[in-house]
Amino acid sequence: MVQASAQSARVPGPGSRGSASSLTAPRNPNATFSGSHAAVALCADAAADPSGPLVGVIVGRGGTGKTAMLDALASIYSTAGATVHRDASAWPPPEDAVLLIDDARNLPDEVLLDLRRMVEAGRQRIVVATRPGPDLPHVDALAAALGRQRAPIVLGRLSRAEVTARVEGLCTGAGSAALAAFVYEQTAGTPKLVDALAAALCAAGLVPDGPGHAGWAPAKIPTSVLELLRLDLSALGPEPLSLLLALAVGAELNPQVLADVLNSEPASVEHAAEVARASGLLTETGALLPLARHALLTLAPPMRIQAMRTGWVTAVHRRGGSMLEHARALAGAGMTGPEVGAVLAAGAGEAPTPTEAVKLYAAAVQAGVPIASVAAKLGRASALVGDLNTALRLADVAISDANAPDRDVAVAVAATVLATRGMLSRTAQLYRWWANTTGEPPVLAVPALLGVGDLPGARAALEHGLLPAPTLSDGVETLLAEGVLESVTGTPSLALSLLARAAMLLEPAAERTLMPDTPAALAAIVALNCGEFDVAESVLSRAVAVRLGGEPAMSRYRLLQAWTAMQRGDLDAARALVASAGPGGGALEPREELTAAAIEVGLARREGDLGALTTAWQRARQAIVRHPVDLFALHAVGELAVAAARLQEESWIRPHLTEAWALLDRLGQPALWATPMHWYAVQAASLADRPADAESHIAVLETAAPSYPQAAVLAAAARSWMRVMAGQVDATEVEAAARRLHSIGHAWDASRLAGQAAVRTGDRQVMSALMSVARSLRPAAAGSVAVEAAGLDLPADTPTFPSPSRPGDSAPTSSSSSSSGVSLSEREREVAALLVTGLTYKEIGERLFISAKTVEHHVARMRQRLGAGSRGELFSQLRAALDNDA
Repeated sequence: MVQASAQSARVPGPGSRGSASSLTAPRNPNATFSGSHAAVALCADAAADPSGPLVGVIVGRGGTGKTAMLDALASIYSTAGATVHRDASAWPPPEDAVLLIDDARNLPDEVLLDLRRMVEAGRQRIVVATRPGPDLPHVDALAAALGRQRAPIVLGRLSRAEVTARVEGLCTGAGSAALAAFVYEQTAGTPKLVDALAAALCAAGLVPDGPGHAGWAPAKIPTSVLELLRLDLSALGPEPLSLLLALAVGAELNPQVLADVLNSEPASVEHAAEVARASGLLTETGALLPLARHALLTLAPPMRIQAMRTGWVTAVHRRGGSMLEHARALAGAGMTGPEVGAVLAAGAGEAPTPTEAVKLYAAAVQAGVPIASVAAKLGRASALVGDLNTALRLADVAISDANAPDRDVAVAVAATVLATRGMLSRTAQLYRWWANTTGEPPVLAVPALLGVGDLPGARAALEHGLLPAPTLSDGVETLLAEGVLESVTGTPSLALSLLARAAMLLEPAAERTLMPDTPAALAAIVALNCGEFDVAESVLSRAVAVRLGGEPAMSRYRLLQAWTAMQRGDLDAARALVASAGPGGGALEPREELTAAAIEVGLARREGDLGALTTAWQRARQAIVRHPVDLFALHAVGELAVAAARLQEESWIRPHLTEAWALLDRLGQPALWATPMHWYAVQAASLADRPADAESHIAVLETAAPSYPQAAVLAAAARSWMRVMAGQVDATEVEAAARRLHSIGHAWDASRLAGQAAVRTGDRQVMSALMSVARSLRPAAAGSVAVEAAGLDLPADTPTFPSPSRPGDSAPTSSSSSSSGVSLSEREREVAALLVTGLTYKEIGERLFISAKTVEHHVARMRQRLGAGSRGELFSQLRAALDNDA
């Protein structure tokens, strides 16, 4: 008699029936019956007493090890000398035989009845295996009789950890974890398939070559595994096999839909699904095993697959409802036909991202959908992913076809692309044409019409257009139109509020929004005009975070963030943001290119780098040629006007300035938009030494001051600036003007005003006080402390000197006394006064309108004449020399 414990009873492997046995995986001596303790206990009982009673029923889906367990029992009894009977076709069995019967569901009714009578009559050694499935009375009665004597042994799927252990037993190596993960995903832990797939992959060398390999998959599935599945599939019968094929091509497990696809009745479909579940090729939740799907699509005749797909598509299209999942299943399948195209197009309209929408619309066109019928929506999706050339081409197709659907969408697409490419006047013209064609001026036209100076047209579009339903998009368009119109005709603070609310309202549909300019971008521009730099930064940061307006808007936001940083004096941040603005490293569209070029010019001007300014100016000249002046580009035009005055290139910018002033005149010189331009004009006139021109712009600012606080601040700063440039330095006036300028966000201009006043006064005490003001107003990010805190290197020409002295500081050290007889020239005194504040050579050069190299030359000469042996000593001596000169 063979003795065995529960721990020692092992399964040679999952095994299989009939001719399939030669195709299964090599038997694994370490594998248990799907981890079933009851199965191990049954084998242990048989091994402990082969002549004793043993009655039981084994229940499990296909591939869970029922046959393997019967094989193990047969081996135990045969070794003990007992007669084992397993062939139900040779009936009746010998009286003393141990009955080990597989596949009870396939037995004739008379055999099932005999087995039940034997159990009820007290037959001592009988074990029957069966699959769960649709009700069969005789099978159920036999299972019940067996179950009354011993609880049924249920075999199931292996867990992920059990699959890992099983695969590692079959295939050792560094890549076994990735192999186990793939095997589990393909088989859902079906033991027979786990062993077969893992062993076949190992035998073929199709395994990972090391650890890691997340998401690894082999180059192919071995033929032996496919042949094993072919036998299992053919054993199912026609209806379950057809059902599995329908699922493989993408159909969902819905009896009503599948009944249409299979030309059957829902009840028959449900019966076939139960049979398929019992086979183990469908999971308990009705999902088809990925390995089974691969086998079905590989082994089934292509024509049958195509016919099944066609039937499925026809059924789902007829039933209606959501098409997204069906479209995903069809994409890339190579199918054509009206129903296929209709499902793909409908699914594209439901796609959660523009990228997926482009893919599904393109598949619909390949399936035979006329391009004109989806051109507008495909163009919209293409624009949202940044493919503006395709978007414009498709929009033109729809606009040109009077019978094309969604022409309003096509107009919006074309309007957006034209605006992005600097052709806002063409955008406005397109909207006017659409209004004439439909009789309804679109509300979204208002910003474009105002952008080109058409105030009457903008008012008409807002006041006389058809009131839309209060949907999300229409609510945003109305707020946007009202906000931009308010910025021209009303209160700046209300305009900013309306635009900020529009941007926030649009966030739920952020990436699916397409507009010539988004409310976030327009809110930021209005905020800059109002001096509300914190609001501009907040709106832009939020828009970037939610990707408001899709890919085309991202460069716009980055550049407006860069402009905000530059205006505040954070030049390093501005430079970094400009560098990040290009879409995937590609070229900027003309609107963004003009902004980027103007920022590059502005950075070079603020750093006093004449060489960089000259280079940037060449880029700017090309950019402005490609971009006509519009309301929303005035900051760029103004910055270029100042640079042109610095470089004596005013003739180049003059036509654009003329166009800008004419545009503002058409809009009635709105203070919000005109004030920044007058401020730029004052700076340009100052650089060109035309005080009369500056005076006319200052007068306009002073006229607007009572109703617009921003104008009042800029007017006072401009007035103070012109007096300083004339050598009339009133320290109290300068400090007040500079601090007010700083309060509205113009930190760099504020520091520059105080610094210029300091170097133009002959009073040493006043100079020192104004230098302190300039230093305090200087943007923190531009100073050495902020640069060091950020972990960045200082510019090469940054003098690492101690802080400047202030009234009340201790007297200079004795080393400075030698400077008492040294007299500084006027230019050297200006350089020295700025140097002791800690400014870099570039910053000093910018303030004095000389190059950084010239500043370095002055410093070297002073150091040589003073005999300073260190920078600290030079500082002390310069302070003493400045005191003597004062």
